[in-house]
Amino acid sequence: MSSHFSQPVLDKCEELNVVFVCLVPNATHLMQPLDVSFYVPLKKIWRTVLQEWKLGNGRNAGTVPKSEFPGLLKNLRNKMLINGSVNLVSGFRTTGIYPLNREEVLRKLPKEQDNHEENIADVSAAVIDVLSKIRYEGPKKAQRRRPGKAAPTTALQDKIIAVAVSLVKQ
Repeated sequence: MSSHFSQPVLDKCEELNVVFVCLVPNATHLMQPLDVSFYVPLKKIWRTVLQEWKLGNGRNAGTVPKSEFPGLLKNLRNKMLINGSVNLVSGFRTTGIYPLNREEVLRKLPKEQDNHEENIADVSAAVIDVLSKIRYEGPKKAQRRRPGKAAPTTALQDKIIAVAVSLVKQ
């Protein structure tokens, strides 16, 4: 947090009645208004602008020439202006920041599963299955290895399977 805030900044914000909203780490795809309402449409429109250019003037070009880029950027900007302000306002509403609505974020989270223990057992069994197949299916076609990378030994594979089995039984 110290990298984002300093006391003089906090004091000035308090003086100007600016309130900081700290977002949950690793949840930007759910909670950052610009990610939700600006960058997603920007990417979609940019792809459309490029596709239109490739079908027209850029038909024979491998990449966008520097001389064409400003025109494409202007086209993108004009298309973004059509719904830009509406998108920005809706981004704050969609993320539940303003007006404050915790349910907006909570409803986007995956539902907790009642069969959590069952899922762990299924995954563990699948891992043991894969490891066993690797160990006991017999010789496979020789694969090219990168220099310095040794093939795992049979003893090492046995130890990996034993550890995996013991972890599942715990």
